[in-house]
Amino acid sequence: MRKAADRIMRRAGFVLAVLLACVLLYASLVEPYWVAVTHHGEGPAGRPPIRIAVLSDLHLDGVGYRERVVIERLREVRPDILVLAGDVVDEPDDLPALRTLLSQLDVPHAIAVLGNWEHWGDVPLEQLHKLYRDHKVALLVNATAQFWVDGHPVRLIGLDDATAGTPRLDLAIRGLEEAAAAGLTILVQHSPGFFAAKSAGVGLPDRAFDLCLSGHTHGGQITLFGWAFGPLPPGSGPFVAGRYETAACPLYVSRGLGTSVLPLRFFARPEIAAFDL
Repeated sequence: MRKAADRIMRRAGFVLAVLLACVLLYASLVEPYWVAVTHHGEGPAGRPPIRIAVLSDLHLDGVGYRERVVIERLREVRPDILVLAGDVVDEPDDLPALRTLLSQLDVPHAIAVLGNWEHWGDVPLEQLHKLYRDHKVALLVNATAQFWVDGHPVRLIGLDDATAGTPRLDLAIRGLEEAAAAGLTILVQHSPGFFAAKSAGVGLPDRAFDLCLSGHTHGGQITLFGWAFGPLPPGSGPFVAGRYETAACPLYVSRGLGTSVLPLRFFARPEIAAFDL
């Protein structure tokens, strides 16, 4: 009996080891590169939709297979406006990779905001501004850009990151009365926890924006069917991924594209989010 039990335990241990090895291989070699394109909304009746695509949390350190997939998927999506929602680079050495990536993007309009890693990694903002500007991307740090798409105005308000920077709500709120007559108004803030605080009734007018966009959480990065194994990064608030209703706006939290701390993803596929508004 004892020998039989030992054999069963050894076989169970072997099976468990194989399963764990398969999970690690999948989480390291498959899912981080398996980029999903998620589509949201159908646009209003009476005019063609305006398509916004969101790339977040690339954490670039080069332009490899995943980045080439992102470029190809983005060409298929054909957005009118591209939003780079922060944590695009982690340190100054990543700027050449960003230059290479931007040189291969072909979109009519684009904006970017800062994430916590652009701050924590001491990425020189003047160089980052210039790099984005050279590729016709507006880096919005408590600033606003307005684009016209098929004769319809779209206003994008980009705030500094709430985790590592200083978001200026006064700049976000300025001119919102005019914004009601100015077409779509979209607020971009890298860290979604910002909206949890504001949903408590501080700072942002109710339903002030047609859409709010964030990233930061990586969708939990390592999850079990969407339930994160560990704590989310500071600045996440109660948000993990997907759509939420807040007092100020409908909020979408992107799962992002890169990884942080561990080069793994599990049940949190990298994402390009596309919105038809």
